[in-house]
Order: sequence, then structure tokens, then C-alpha cells
Amino acid sequence: MPRLPRTPIIRGLARDCDCNPPRPHGGIHGYDYHACGCEPCLKGATRYKKIGTHLNATGRTRRRAAEPVRRRLELLKERGLTVRQIADESGMSFTNLHLILRAEQPTVTERTAVAVMSVKVPSRRAAA
Repeated sequence: MPRLPRTPIIRGLARDCDCNPPRPHGGIHGYDYHACGCEPCLKGATRYKKIGTHLNATGRTRRRAAEPVRRRLELLKERGLTVRQIADESGMSFTNLHLILRAEQPTVTERTAVAVMSVKVPSRRAAA
């Protein structure tokens, strides 16, 4: 399937995000995916790209090791939560969490790591 032509970014022209859930202005998403040219999106995209350039120059990445996240997912499953429940509580996709559990991803994004680690672990009594 041929790619559609990219919408040009027009400086000063704000375009709202039609994603579900909607995302606020001021990040790379609005600038890159919705061609929003408002000042907050322009600044957010510039900041994102500068940080990426700095990380690449210093040999680092935005991604984290998946092993701690995998261990947390396994603990949550042991305590009685399903992958679907963990996905709903963390706001991550079921497929993404399933791939982490199957050890098919050596790294995860920082956003995924924070979301999974923020899910509260039920007590042992609740699991029984």
C-alpha cells in the first residue's frame, strides 16, 4: 500500500490530536504525527530531538532493560492479576506486555517501565 503524502508542518498552525485518548500539545507526537506547528509542539519536538542527539553521542538510549519489568509482570501474575488486568491498570497494550513476558523484547521504553512498575502488587491474602 503506498504511503500517503505527509501533511506539511506550518509554523504557528495548531492541529489537534484525534487520537484516543487525546494527547496534549507540547510533545513530539503532535509535531511529528499530526503536523502541529504550534509553539509548544515545536519546542517539545526540538527538546525531544536534542535529548536523542545527546544520548546517541554518549552511547546511551531511551530504552531500558526489560528484565526488571518482566519480573514485575511475573510477580503480578503470581498474585492473581491477568495480563489483561495489568494492561488496563498500567495503560499499556496487552500485546506489548505479552511480548515482554515471552522474553521477545530485550528492552522496553521508559514509559512502559514506569507504567508497569506503578501497578500496585496485591497482597498474598488477596491472591488466595
